Amino acid sequence: MLRTIDRHANSGGGHDMFFRQFGSLLATIAVCYCALLACYLITCIVVTRLNRRAVKIQSARQTPTSHIKRDLRQSLVSLAVIAGMLGAGHWSYTNLGWGLRPLPGIGGASPRSYCSTPGSIGCTG
Repeated sequence: MLRTIDRHANSGGGHDMFFRQFGSLLATIAVCYCALLACYLITCIVVTRLNRRAVKIQSARQTPTSHIKRDLRQSLVSLAVIAGMLGAGHWSYTNLGWGLRPLPGIGGASPRSYCSTPGSIGCTG
């Protein structure tokens, strides 16, 4: 019987790493979903409170409850898809190095672009 030098090569050690990485991916997606859901719910509460005292254009018409529930369900599904894409993109960039390199600075505005003339206030060049 042949024995390998690495005793963990055939012991299923790769499964542990797979589940650890997969768990990390799911956790990243869950954090993105929770953040998006919190923003969505806060926005819903603010808009609902602001609309209580507002004069309605068509005050005689009421939206059926079934339509409200349908729209809420679809919004939650859309948030889940967005969280999946954002979370998977972030995870693949941080763990695997896949993806585009982020622009320097905030939105690509590096401090050097503001220093067009040497000796300006705040410029070191």
